[in-house]
Amino acid sequence: MLKDLLNLHKGDIISIVGSGGKTTTMFKLADELVGNRVLLTTSTKILKEYGGKFITIDDISQIKESLEKNIYLTGKCFTEYKFSGISNSDLNRVKKYFDYIIIEADGSKTLPLKGWRDNEPVILNSSNKTLGIIPMDVYKVELGKIEIFQRELFFSLVGSNKRIFDTECIFKLINSPVGLFKNTTKEKYILFNKCDNMEMVNICKEVVDDLTHKYNIDKNIKFICGSSLKGKYYGC
Repeated sequence: MLKDLLNLHKGDIISIVGSGGKTTTMFKLADELVGNRVLLTTSTKILKEYGGKFITIDDISQIKESLEKNIYLTGKCFTEYKFSGISNSDLNRVKKYFDYIIIEADGSKTLPLKGWRDNEPVILNSSNKTLGIIPMDVYKVELGKIEIFQRELFFSLVGSNKRIFDTECIFKLINSPVGLFKNTTKEKYILFNKCDNMEMVNICKEVVDDLTHKYNIDKNIKFICGSSLKGKYYGC
């Protein structure tokens, strides 16, 4: 299960960043944590796709004593389809009432790849784990054929001469000070998502081997591969 591969413990606050399945991954992880008080929220914006209980951030402190073991979604500025993010002070005010908190901390307009503005991703101070999502259904695909959010920023990171989304691109997304793990110094995980068969899982393991031995990636980063849509995950 993803919660085991992330070594989750009560009190953990995990931020999910990147592109290619953040929201789906957040909801799958929440499903694995059923039976606990779980808060799902965002530091940016998120769609109301999940069947959890919606509750405004201000209401949490008012009903804290009666919170059931359930999955809750919270944020500000509710609209019909979206709600917007909470702040460091909001999180500090309510975190003690929940066993686990999962934050979608990045935006990508549902596109498979992205570059980052100066203020992205938005990692709140209390978050102690960051999970970066990288979709593998675009691995070895020509970059000109991939929709990329903030395209110029992406190419400024991976190199304007890059033509294929390859292991070197992945390394730069992970390793760059303006990439996936910008604004975080705590526990770091990568999920290679959209690995829908064992052939793709094995390709991911080869990528991790290259990242480790050829590119000398940070050895403290832990790698996971799998499919959030299918709810299947593997250590790699």
